[in-house]
Amino acid sequence: EEQIDEKINELTKLEEQIKSEMAILNKKKSEKEQQKEARYEAKVGKLVKIYAAMKPKAAAEKVNELNLEVAQEIFLRMREASASQILSFVDNEKAAKISERLAFKIK
Repeated sequence: EEQIDEKINELTKLEEQIKSEMAILNKKKSEKEQQKEARYEAKVGKLVKIYAAMKPKAAAEKVNELNLEVAQEIFLRMREASASQILSFVDNEKAAKISERLAFKIK
């Protein structure tokens, strides 16, 4: 019985150690995810500034070449006045798809 109790205590300590290490790993993972998200937001923010600074027709030509997810992210963060000017020059079908995605925030 004494040996069994000793083994149970060892296993309990080992379990606590594993839980502690898992918590540390989860925290590190969370920090990495936050850093990744911050880098993504910074990149999208930079794109928004670039597109907003362009002439609407030139920006629209570039938007026509973008995939819908990227276009949506740019337009979501752009001021309405800039977005509407650019969107007016975007291909009609693509503009409709972007508008739908913006209206329903499809990811």
